[in-house]
Amino acid sequence: MAPYRLKALALLFSLTLLGFASLQHDDSDLIAWIGFYTLCALIPLLLAFNTYYRPLFYLTNLYQNRLLTIILLTTTND
Repeated sequence: MAPYRLKALALLFSLTLLGFASLQHDDSDLIAWIGFYTLCALIPLLLAFNTYYRPLFYLTNLYQNRLLTIILLTTTND
């Protein structure tokens, strides 16, 4: 696949995730989800500009693990 197609695809993914972040404004835990989608949108955006920022990848992984742990601990089986 041509490099410009990969960049276009990465930008599309990034814009899609930012769109998902904007839809979280009426959620009860909007800070967690907006932060999660925004961090996930930054990764393809950095890929589109050929930038590798290792702390962002670690931060996204840590944030995702903590968020999923909180969701699993607070979910009840009613």
